[in-house]
Amino acid sequence: MTVRNKGRGDKKAIRRLNTTVFGKPQEAYLVAALRNHCDDLLSLVAVAPEQQGGGIGSELIRAGLAKLEKNGCPFVIVFGYSKYYPRFGFERANRYGVRCEWDVPDDVFMVLVLDETAMKGCQDSRAIDRSSRSFHDEVQQLSDLHLS
Repeated sequence: MTVRNKGRGDKKAIRRLNTTVFGKPQEAYLVAALRNHCDDLLSLVAVAPEQQGGGIGSELIRAGLAKLEKNGCPFVIVFGYSKYYPRFGFERANRYGVRCEWDVPDDVFMVLVLDETAMKGCQDSRAIDRSSRSFHDEVQQLSDLHLS
């Protein structure tokens, strides 16, 4: 299997895939907003239902994590299935004193530490930047635009 970076012509296909896999368009809007704010980001991972179970999602996650580590990312935070992401080394974020600004169960808010030394400076959850208001506004605008 070859994992490549998304291309310019992939945006519509990615939006369709995320809408199909997650059953609603909000995830597609979130991915678009994340892409606009930080292109070097591991965001939602979606695999077409007929292709699931063959290791594609795992390969995408491994490739994304390798890229983030190579680029010096000290840790990765994920909201995800508590029975899936630990196979990649993710642990409950609260173990490191990292808390989510939204009310989500502890077992779905996880962190993978890629650089222990850098992570020590982030033990206080206040050291981790919260999503900017402009990001929240953009997700809302994308959602409103596509729902009207």
